Amino acid sequence: MGTKYKFLKYTLASSLLMPLSFGGTAETSGSVAAVNSIAINAGSISITPTGIDSAGVFNGADAFEIEFANNTPAGYTVTVTPDDGFLQLGSNTTDGGKVFYTLACDNFTYVNGDDPSVAYSATAVSGTTAITVYNISNPTANTVVNSSAANGGTQAPDCDIGLGSGETVAELLNGTYSESFTVAIAAK
Repeated sequence: MGTKYKFLKYTLASSLLMPLSFGGTAETSGSVAAVNSIAINAGSISITPTGIDSAGVFNGADAFEIEFANNTPAGYTVTVTPDDGFLQLGSNTTDGGKVFYTLACDNFTYVNGDDPSVAYSATAVSGTTAITVYNISNPTANTVVNSSAANGGTQAPDCDIGLGSGETVAELLNGTYSESFTVAIAAK
């Protein structure tokens, strides 16, 4: 008698009763530190004979430069506050020793090269209240402007001064005129 083999064919049909993933869900998060810094190059300005050209016209171009960085998504403001509100010859407050002026600041480009900010147009300065020279809303990227334009930054904007309405070089007395500014940056 020979050996008989019986072949059985089994079909495995079952439903998977366990979830397709094992364990909990994994989430990662991190944060970027707030950046909000500002500095001024040339802490005071002076009108000296070298600032007056041969025609007797005062040139206060690039009187000082503002460096700053900010990464607030809502934006920020940059202000310049004059200490006196006029150019002063020592303690002399006579007409020729006290000169009113205008202030203007260049535009700058955001760190990723997007459209530049709006420049602050030449405006007469009177008094010692803060002047908002930049009011940036919803910037497209972190703003970094500095003298060297290094580390992904762009060139810092310069601010210019000019003689105010009715002021002339002819009335200036001999000596050095000065004004000091405080600059500030504030996140919105």
